[in-house]
Amino acid sequence: MNNFSFILCTLLFISFSACKKDEVLDPQVTSDNAVVIPDDNFKSYLISNSEINTNGDDEIQFEEAAAFTGQIDVNYMEISDLTGIEMFTALTELDCMFNSISNLDLLNNTKLTELSCASNNLTSLNISQNLELISLNCGANSITSLDVSKHTSLVHLNFQSNLLDEIDVSNNTLLTLLSCSIVR
Repeated sequence: MNNFSFILCTLLFISFSACKKDEVLDPQVTSDNAVVIPDDNFKSYLISNSEINTNGDDEIQFEEAAAFTGQIDVNYMEISDLTGIEMFTALTELDCMFNSISNLDLLNNTKLTELSCASNNLTSLNISQNLELISLNCGANSITSLDVSKHTSLVHLNFQSNLLDEIDVSNNTLLTLLSCSIVR
């Protein structure tokens, strides 16, 4: 093998290695294409749900999360971290009430139509990308502001027992249930 061939092979190997390394840089997916789910209770629920864990292994692969279109119902499961939920991009319903969740990243969950996250430790809730929401129950948290102005499909809204001073529902002309109160 001459020097030129050796250098060319070395460069190709380095390029291939760099490409493979770049594929694993997403912090939400492991090298074996599994979604990172740090909360044991949340992971246990997902793994035990055969509609989500379609291959029956001990992980949730990115493809399984992205393909799931149903409801995730994790009420009263002592969950403190829903990291990994953002990979469920086709999820339509999330019910995570009565846990100890303090952060909820739903920016990638654009297909959500129903969200129940009441009775957690949320201080904020960004639903700016969840424009298909029909029902939102975020009561009994410590949320200080909530923007529903672009949620024109919203029919049910419960934000009672939060720390909101005001909320503008003037664009929510389909609202049939509005439950609110201020706790100070």
